[in-house]
Amino acid sequence: HTRSDPGVCPQQLLQAGSMVPSADSPHLMLNQQLRLHRGPVREMTPLTGIYKVCFVVAIVVYVALPDISLFGTSSSPSFRGLNESKKSDEGAKHKPKNDAAILGTRTSSQERSSNRPIMYTFYDRISSKAKMTGMSDAADDRMLELWRRSWKDAGWEAQVLSLDDARRHPMYETYSQQLDGVSLGAKPEYDRICYLRWLAMASAGGGFMADFDVFPLRGRATSDKAKDLPLDGKFVVYQMTERGNAVPGMASGSAAEWERMAKLLLEEGLRHESDARRKRPKIWSDMKSLIGVKDRAGYEIRDAIVRGQDVGLDASVVSPANCQMLAKRWAVHISHRAVESVGQRFETRPEIAQTWLETYARSCMDTESIGLIQDYSSVSKS
Repeated sequence: HTRSDPGVCPQQLLQAGSMVPSADSPHLMLNQQLRLHRGPVREMTPLTGIYKVCFVVAIVVYVALPDISLFGTSSSPSFRGLNESKKSDEGAKHKPKNDAAILGTRTSSQERSSNRPIMYTFYDRISSKAKMTGMSDAADDRMLELWRRSWKDAGWEAQVLSLDDARRHPMYETYSQQLDGVSLGAKPEYDRICYLRWLAMASAGGGFMADFDVFPLRGRATSDKAKDLPLDGKFVVYQMTERGNAVPGMASGSAAEWERMAKLLLEEGLRHESDARRKRPKIWSDMKSLIGVKDRAGYEIRDAIVRGQDVGLDASVVSPANCQMLAKRWAVHISHRAVESVGQRFETRPEIAQTWLETYARSCMDTESIGLIQDYSSVSKS
């Protein structure tokens, strides 16, 4: 019983009974004990009943009210991003964090709580001096959170892989040693893990991977075709340069295809002799290797990802013409070069991405031109 309404249950039992209880009746004895312990029993008033009903309704609404997703069926879509978690972040910002808490734990397909397909990204904490992005660890965390929420709202289960996943691959030790022979520049740590992420994807069982600065523009349909890898798991790259070369901002393939590509990229990198003696050593990145193996690798390239430089990151509204253009794309790549193109600091990239995605949602998501992806083989071919 609550302090505001003591003794109600015994009193109602007495009123509901057809016989007057004896002096040694358990109900009467309990009622007397309650009176001695808590004072006189107060009658249940209509106002007390109203308070109880309101309290129950409030609990039910709080628990049952669903989130409104940007890519859901709501007629007024909203974008959930960094702003949603600001209050919780405020309270937790003084607590120590480790990489495991930030990245979360990768779950197997058997452990997943839904039948959503997985969109992976790769992130491993390296020193600020070794980074090529110009972002702090705190900015990386904000970017990862925005990435996770965006893909979740688009109908995916978003998971972050790390170097630990690459280490689980049987080829890791040999692969890692051979990477020492690839020219990775004066700050090799960053480009080194870019190669190793291919092994991480093979270790995870293959599937889709997007960089943590690639955000969806369209939701995923719930049809079976929208759950399958395109082209029966053949390797597909979804972003290209203006010259038609592949950009590994997003890709998909079976586990065997990710492993095959990892081997080819390493072989291509080893073909280019390391030149650490130069003042500015050349860098042979995984992207250069990806371009170099195009003919013998035989992967597909699709023009499905739009560059952040081409969407007007600093615009207050997305024009109808741009909405039409974006309707043909799957995602936007808001790279550090895209942020540089609008004269902003790299550290603010998560906030720039958040603001633009909200602008895009207001400007374009209520138009009929932005539809759900029904089949990934339908996205633009080169």
